[in-house]
Amino acid sequence: MGILVVRANINQDASELVEFLRAKGHGVTVVGQGITGKVNLIFMVIKRGELGSVAGFIKKYHSQAFYSVEDVRQVSRGVSLPGNRSEAAPDTVEKGGDGAGLHLGGSRGDV
Repeated sequence: MGILVVRANINQDASELVEFLRAKGHGVTVVGQGITGKVNLIFMVIKRGELGSVAGFIKKYHSQAFYSVEDVRQVSRGVSLPGNRSEAAPDTVEKGGDGAGLHLGGSRGDV
């Protein structure tokens, strides 16, 4: 299992996509001011296995959106939304030094 950060840059109203992703249980952060005006830069931390569906949602709502995906080494203090896949977010998730997996810190749940 791996943890990823997904960043999507959308130059149009992204509220419908954001609400859809949140309804599916994803924590979504939106910021945005570009050089030419307002943009929607969407950040999400997801499990690797969710990438296909999340990328599909982005393409469905904004077919021309630019998005990037990166591996995450550590996650701290996640948010658990209503309908989220896990009941509680862990205090800390860290990738092992040998790259062999993820190790949980804290005692609040499982990723």
